[in-house]
Amino acid sequence: MRRMRERCPIQTVFAVWLSVVMCVSCGGPGGEEPPSGSVADSSASTDSHVCTPVCPDNVCQPDGCGGMCSVCEGLTKPTGMLCQVEGTPDPPAAMQVVSAFSSLVFNRPVQATHAGDDSNRLFVVEKQGRIRVFPNKTDVMTSEMSVFLNITDRVSSTANEAGLLSVAFHPEYAINGRLFVNYTGQLNGKLTTFVSEFRASTDNPDFVDTATEIVLMTVPQPFGNHNGGQVAFGTDGFLYIAHGDGGSAGDPYGNSQSLTSLLGKMLRIDVDNAANGLPYSIPATNPFVGLNPDQARPEIYAWGLRNAWRFSFDSITGQLWAADVGQDAWEEVNIVELGKNYGWNIMEGNHCYNAFTCNEDGLELPVLEYPHSIGESITGGHVYRGSTFPNLFGAYVYGDYVSGVVLASRFDDNDEIQTTTLANTNLNISAFGRDESGELYVVDYSYFQPTKGRLYRLIEQQQGETTTSFPLTLSSTGCFEDVTSLALADGLMSYDVNSPLWHDGARSMRALSLPVGAKITAQSPGAWKLPPGSRLIKTFVFDQQNGPPVRVETRILLVEDEGVRGYSYQWNEEQTDATLLSSAGEKTFSVDGQPLTWHYPSRSQCKSCHTEAAGGVLGWHTGQLNRDHTLSGVIVNQLMAYDSFGLLDGFWDTQQHYPAPSDTNASVRDRARSALFSNCASCHVPGGSPTTDLDLRYETLLHDTGTCDVPPDKGEMGVVDGALIRPGFPDKSLVVLRMETLGPERMPNLGSFRVDTETVAILRDWIAALPHCNVDAVTR
Repeated sequence: MRRMRERCPIQTVFAVWLSVVMCVSCGGPGGEEPPSGSVADSSASTDSHVCTPVCPDNVCQPDGCGGMCSVCEGLTKPTGMLCQVEGTPDPPAAMQVVSAFSSLVFNRPVQATHAGDDSNRLFVVEKQGRIRVFPNKTDVMTSEMSVFLNITDRVSSTANEAGLLSVAFHPEYAINGRLFVNYTGQLNGKLTTFVSEFRASTDNPDFVDTATEIVLMTVPQPFGNHNGGQVAFGTDGFLYIAHGDGGSAGDPYGNSQSLTSLLGKMLRIDVDNAANGLPYSIPATNPFVGLNPDQARPEIYAWGLRNAWRFSFDSITGQLWAADVGQDAWEEVNIVELGKNYGWNIMEGNHCYNAFTCNEDGLELPVLEYPHSIGESITGGHVYRGSTFPNLFGAYVYGDYVSGVVLASRFDDNDEIQTTTLANTNLNISAFGRDESGELYVVDYSYFQPTKGRLYRLIEQQQGETTTSFPLTLSSTGCFEDVTSLALADGLMSYDVNSPLWHDGARSMRALSLPVGAKITAQSPGAWKLPPGSRLIKTFVFDQQNGPPVRVETRILLVEDEGVRGYSYQWNEEQTDATLLSSAGEKTFSVDGQPLTWHYPSRSQCKSCHTEAAGGVLGWHTGQLNRDHTLSGVIVNQLMAYDSFGLLDGFWDTQQHYPAPSDTNASVRDRARSALFSNCASCHVPGGSPTTDLDLRYETLLHDTGTCDVPPDKGEMGVVDGALIRPGFPDKSLVVLRMETLGPERMPNLGSFRVDTETVAILRDWIAALPHCNVDAVTR
C-alpha cells in the first residue's frame, strides 16, 4: 500500500480497513496483533487480546477490530428502481442510419463520392492522404477495396482540419482520367493548401500514379483550422474551390472580406485551358476579371465565407448549396451565386458578429441557419435526387458534426425554408456522399476511434408512439421522496466532488442511482465508467444571505448503451416543482434581491460537454470522488463506501486527490490544475474536441498539455506574443484571459454570465510563478 497523505485522515482509515479485509483481526486465529489504529483495553490482560472499537460519532470507518463501525449499517446502497426515467419525450425521427458496408472501415474519412464514369464504384477520401476505391455493393469485402491514391508522403494532416480533404473527378473522367484534389502540405516550412491534378492509370482504373501530380494552386494557411477543402465541378464544367478564412477565430486578418486574398472565398477556375503562365484560366464571367490582382483576385466567384467545409451542386437546378461553419452561435447554409458577398466576418448567419449593429448593405444573407442549441459544426450535404425516398426528393440533406443530427430543408410554396429532423445519430458527420444513382451516404469520421470510420445510409424508421410516460415534471420522476425538500427516494445516494465545475456561483446537489447488480468500472488514469442504466441527478441552487435557497435547474443524465442523454427541468417561481424543457432557454431569478439570469442547455448541447472522450459522465474520477461525504447522516469516504457496497470493479489510488480552489492546504499548482481539469477537460482531453489537441487532465505534465508556450489558434484577444499559457506572464496567457472575460471569447463558453474570480486568481498566481514549461518534470 502506498503511503497515505497525512492531510486526508479518512484515507489512512481506509488503509486500516484494507488490512481488516485481509483477515488481520484482534483475537483471531493465529493471535495477530491489533491493526494499526485499534485501541487495546488497558484493563484486560495482554493474553486476552481484547480489542476496543474506534468509532467516532456518526463516522463510518473500520472499527480497528475486524469490522466496520455500526453506523455504516445505515448507509443506503445507490441501487433501486424508484427513479424511473426511461425512454424519451421526443417522437421518433423519420429515419435512422445503418451501416452501408458492414465489412469496411476507414481511417478518418472526410468524403465519399463517385467518378461519374458508370463504373458504379465509390471513392472514400481519408484525411491522412489516401483515397480508397471499392465496388458499390452492400456485401463488398475488405479484399475488394484498394488504395486508389496515396500521397501521405506530401500531406500534412497533424492539425485537426488539415490533410487530404476532397477529390473531384473531371466531367469527362471516363475519357481523360483526370482528377483534382485539395490537400494541405508544407511549403517553405509553412502549412499550405495545394490544389492539384492527377491522372488515373490507363492500365489499372483503381490506381493513380503520384508522379502525375500537377500543382494548380498553392495558398498559405496562417493557422491549422478553417482550411475549407472542398473541390467540385459545377454544371458549367468549371472547377469550384472553397477556402476557409485561414483560421484562428473571428477572421483576425480580415481575409474573408479582402478581395486580394483567396481565403474565405468560393473560387472558380477553368482547368481545361491554361493562360497567363498558369495551369488554368479564369472564366470570362468571373466578377473580377480584368482587374489588377492588387485590387481583386480574378479566381474569386463569391466571398465572405468563414469555412464552407462542404458544398454541392443540385444535379437538376445547378444551384450551389454551401454549408458555412459558424463561430460562436449560428450555423448557416447559403445558396452561393456569382459575385455575392456572404457576410463573414460582419455577419454570423443573420446576426451581427461581435457588434450590436452592422451594415448589411451589399451582403447576401443565408437561406437558413440554426443555433448552437441544435448543433455546433454544420456539415453540408446534397439536394436529394435519388429514387429510394420519393418524399425526400428535392430536399437539401445535411447534418452536424458535433450533435450528429441529420436535417432536411426545402422551400415551400411561399418560398420559405421548412426544416425537419431526419435522424438523430451519435456520428461525427464529416460529409454526405452520393453515388451514381443519387443515393446518399453519411460519412462518420469516428473521431474517438479514428480507424473505425464508416459509411452509413438512411433508412425509414418505424413510427412507434412517443414515450408518453416520460416524466414532464420533476415530481413525477420518482427520484425524490419529496421534491419540495429534495429528499431522495430509496435507492438513490447523494455524492459530491472535490473541485466542481463553475456554474456562476451555484451550488450543486448531486445524486446517483445504479441498476441492481451493476458495477462502476475503473478506467485510466483514475476515471470511472458508470454502467448503462445509471441515473445522475444534479440540482443547481443559489444560497441567499436573506431567505431560503433558490433552485434554478435540475438535470437528469441517463447513461445508456449508446451514450448519455441529458434532460433539464426548470424550477417554478414557487420552488415547489420543476418542469421538463424541450429546448435551450434562459430565465431570470431573484437572488438576494438581485436579478440572476440562468441558461438552460438544449439536449444536443449536453453532448458537447458530456463527450465520449471524457467518459460521458463528468466528475467521476478518483481525484474528484476521494473525499468525505455525509450519507444518511453519517460521514464516510465516498469511494470507501462504494467499495464496501461491492460497487467498484478495479483499483483506486487512495492518494489521488484533486483539491478545490478554496483548499489552502494544497499548493497553488495543484489547485490551478484541478480547476483546469474540472472546468476544461471535458473537451480538452485526447479525442474530446474536433478542433483542439489540448490535454488538460490533472495528471498530464504541463509541457504535454499542448498549452505551455503554444500560440493560440482560436484568436489572440489583442495580446501581442501571447500563448495559451506563458510561464511568468498571466496577462499573456489566453487560458486565463478567456476565463476572466464574458461573451464569445469566454471559456468555458456555454451559458455562463459570471466570472469565477477565485479560480482566475489562482490561475494567475500559478502562471506568474511558473519558471518554464518543464516545471512538472522537476517538481513531481
